Amino acid sequence: MDSAIPGLRWPGKLASMSDIPAVKQTANTTWHERAAELRPDGRAFVAGQRVASLAGATFEKRSPIDGRLLAPIADGQSADIDVAVADARAAFVGGVWSARAPSARKRVLQRFAELIRTHKDELALLE
Repeated sequence: MDSAIPGLRWPGKLASMSDIPAVKQTANTTWHERAAELRPDGRAFVAGQRVASLAGATFEKRSPIDGRLLAPIADGQSADIDVAVADARAAFVGGVWSARAPSARKRVLQRFAELIRTHKDELALLE
């Protein structure tokens, strides 16, 4: 599902739930089979988009259950944090969210809640 979150804008970008992988579910599919199909995106989420760490470094995220590789994860360092904080500050100061009317923020949060409900199984597996 590629559902944009109406009204939720980062500087120049539209946030969406398209990064959540779709997992096929049938009556005979087990949770373990569905979890095995997931391919999490380990890049950082900064300014409304997925990005690698500035140095390109990653670390391996392994399953605590069986030790299998789940995904390479962006290994953010202080420079990456500085960029993310600066982007968040610019979005706040720019009023993209902070200056929005409460009713508009409510609509965005309600849409976000709807998307969480729609993708609850995938989110549970990613957790």
